[in-house]
Order: sequence, then structure tokens, then C-alpha cells
Amino acid sequence: MSLDNNKISNKFKKGLELFKNKRFAEAEKLFKIIFKYNPDDVLINFFLGAAYFENRKFSLSQEKLKKVISIEKNHRDANFLLGMMSYNENKFDEAKNHLEKIYNLNTNDTNVANLFAKVLIKTRDYHKAIRILQIELEKKPNNFDLINNLGYAYLLNAEINKSIKYLSKALELNSNSSYTYANLGTSFFLKNDLLSSKKIFKKGLEIFPENNQISFAFSISELSDCNFDAGFKLYEKRKYGKDYELNFNKNHKEWSGEDLNQKVIYIISEQGIGDIIQFSRYLISLKKKYSVKIIFAVNKNLKHLFNFDGIDIVEKGNLNIKFDYFQYLLSLPGIFYKIEKKFAENINFIKINNVILNNWSEKIKTLKGPKIGFNFQGDPSYILDGSRSIPLNYFKDIFLKDNLNFISLVKGHGELELNKIILRKNVFNFSKDIDNNDNSFEDTIAILKNLDLLITSDTAIAHLASTMEIKTWLLLNFSPDWRWHINMKLFKWYKNLKIFRQESDLKWDKVIKEVRTELNKSF
Repeated sequence: MSLDNNKISNKFKKGLELFKNKRFAEAEKLFKIIFKYNPDDVLINFFLGAAYFENRKFSLSQEKLKKVISIEKNHRDANFLLGMMSYNENKFDEAKNHLEKIYNLNTNDTNVANLFAKVLIKTRDYHKAIRILQIELEKKPNNFDLINNLGYAYLLNAEINKSIKYLSKALELNSNSSYTYANLGTSFFLKNDLLSSKKIFKKGLEIFPENNQISFAFSISELSDCNFDAGFKLYEKRKYGKDYELNFNKNHKEWSGEDLNQKVIYIISEQGIGDIIQFSRYLISLKKKYSVKIIFAVNKNLKHLFNFDGIDIVEKGNLNIKFDYFQYLLSLPGIFYKIEKKFAENINFIKINNVILNNWSEKIKTLKGPKIGFNFQGDPSYILDGSRSIPLNYFKDIFLKDNLNFISLVKGHGELELNKIILRKNVFNFSKDIDNNDNSFEDTIAILKNLDLLITSDTAIAHLASTMEIKTWLLLNFSPDWRWHINMKLFKWYKNLKIFRQESDLKWDKVIKEVRTELNKSF
């Protein structure tokens, strides 16, 4: 039978009416009946898929909508819904495939353009996202979603003045968006305008007092301003989302400073590798203060990094262990600051593989003259990496000093960038030989031990080298993470670390010039 059959046709019309009136469960029942008679019909597959979508049966929805585009590949609505579902599942490449083709076919569809731009932001194609959003705003200058997304794109692209402009306008249009408060406050933070940053966060929390995103962002501003009591309290609000969803039972207590003598505590690593390396010093603080058994949970590829005496290192996720208390690693600085009003000093706990060390020593000793390691790229998945990583072109000026050997320590995205340029004779790219075959960071550690100096952006390498007490020059963006805002006269995280700070113009030219001057003095 086909849709021309009166009975089926009437059921379909009724289904459309129910769908239009948002009675999706009833519409789904009718479309399922009709589907049995017309399993290959594009229209029926689409509306059944759309009904599944509205009823949050996403796998079934995807099945039917993929059937639609297998017959009609440029079907606008099917591709749009598939793109939306892929976006919500963090499958951004899939979402891009669905949305790009229908956007190219009709650039006047604001809904498609806006979602496509959001996908481009997630895939770090900020320039294209900005271009699309600007085009749409010319047609709809007061569209909140477009303005809000454009401000966010500028934020991630490190165009802070523009992000403030558009996010401020977004709040004027809609003061009920927690997302906008968080991003606008962060924008002011990146401009080092802590007063405005905290003002925005406070206003946001007045409206959304339980919002974790705003609270966490607010904590960074407070900590950067050395308001540690308030900052660390807010910093605890970072514990939301799937990274903090552990199956602890009521017998597991979260440690907040109680006496740990004769107890067992389970410490869970979190955030980036640099954070883990920097704050693992607090495990030693725990060991010194209490007669306590410490179990430290880390990712499998990091277990070999730590040379702790009397601390058990286990793979993260292993909860089949008896313990009295648990806590996340980055909560320890706040707890200890509350108890002692000070921060823990650096302790070198990095384990060295002597076989790998000897192999690299043999390779590097053939280079004549001082050996300078460098890294310009952080983890590109970090949401604000655009402001802390340094374009490789700037390092070309550093490489001009011919009497020095420059050894790359970049991997991943940075490695790809490095391979795009023709290296000078005094620049060495060993990336193919670094930290492969599951020996994560062991090659890097061995290279660091053979260096006279490391020059790096704010990455895990900076923390690794500084923990190892390797002479390190850290090139910082104007408003970096809170830990670098601590008054250096009162406290310094690392003894062998020298910081070169970006100025308010958010450009790297002066920083690189200062580095070159310092290189001339030192070598």
C-alpha cells in the first residue's frame, strides 16, 4: 500500500496534526503504523525519525533520518536533526558533515548557520565560525544566539575586546543566560580586569546562585587576585560533570582537613597533566603532616612518572580499595592553605628511566654548544589554549642565535605546525622519537635532563621541567592561570623558573624580544 490509500493518508494527516501540536508520543504511534506499509518512503521515515527525536529516542531517530539522507542526501531537516544530535553527543566531525552541506546549499537559513557555527567553534575553526555569524548578524542584528556565539568565538580566538563587546550586548538582550555571564566574566579576566570580571560573576551568581560554571570561573578571578579563602571555597564548585561522577558510597567521606593519623586516604588526579605534576607535591605534604596511608589514582600512562616513597600509585578508576577518606588532587592546596596559610614548596619526585636517559644523552652530546629545549603549543583541547599557546613564527626570531642548539619538545598539534616550516641547522626536531611506544614523558624527561635551558609556553612541560629543577623560562599570556598571579615576592612555585609576561596589548613581540636579550646575556 502507499500513501495514496485513503486510510493511510488520513492517518498520516492525523500524525502531522499531532506532531504540529507537539503531541509527539501520539504522533510516533501513528507514524510507526504507517511505516509498516511504506518503509522506504522519505516523508514517513523523516517524520517518524523526527517524532523519535522529540521523544528523546535518539538512536531510533538517527536510524530513520540516516535512511532519509541515504535516499535524499541533501534533505535539509534530516541533516539538521542529525547534525544537532551529533553535536549533543560531542561528535563534532559528524555534525560538521551534516550541517556544512545544507549550509552551502542555503546560506540564508539562520538556524542551520548558527548550529554550523557552533560546530566550527568546537572544531577550533574560529575564523570561519566568526565569518558565518557576522553574515547572519547583518540580517538579524539583535539575535541573541548569534551575538552570544560570536562573542564566545572571539573569546576562544583570543580577540578579547571583541568578545567583551558582543557578550555585553548579548547580556543586554538576555540577562538570564548563565553561559553568557561565565564567558563575559572570563573575557574580562583575560584582559586582566579582575574588578570587572568579579563584578560580572557576582551578578551572575545573584541570578544563578547554584551555577557551577560561574562559580568555578569566579574562583579563578579570586585566586588570581590573591583572595585565597574566597577563591578556594568557590574552586570546589569545579566538581561537576562526568569527570567527578564516582561511585562512592556513604562510607566514603570527602576529606576537608580532618586528622588523618592511622587513616587511609584516596587521592584522585584531575585536570591536565601540568596540574597533576604541579600539585602532586601536596601528597608529600600529607605524608609529612600525618601518619597516613596515601593511595594516589592517576591515568595509566602517568603511573611511571612518580617516585614517591610510601605512597601507593594505582590506576584511576580503581575503586576496589578500602579507604577512610577521598579527595581530588586540586582540592589539597585549598585545604592546606586553610590549615597552614601557605603553599607547599616544590619537591622533585620525577622518576627517571636511566636506560632511556643514557640513550638520549648519547644522541644529544654530539651537539656542540648550549642545548635549549623549546615548546610553543599547549593542549589544543583546553578551551582557552588560544591565549596561552604562542604562534610558531615568533620562535623563529629566537632560533636566529646560531651558537645555540634548539631542541623541540612539541608533540601532537605543535608537531604538525613544526613540520610545516623549514628548520634552521641549529633547530632539531626529534618528535618522531619522543614518547612513543607507551613510554609517555620518559623521553621528554631524558631530554630535559640534557638541557641547559627550557623555553616554553604555559604547558605541562613547564611544570615537568620546573619540578625536576631544570632551568626554565616560561612565556606567559597577559592573564594566565591563577597560580601565576601569586605575588612572587611572597611565594614562588618553582626556584629555577623565570617568567616573561605578555603585556596588555596581548601580543608576543615584546616577550620574544626580552627572551632574545636574556639569551644574549646568558649564552
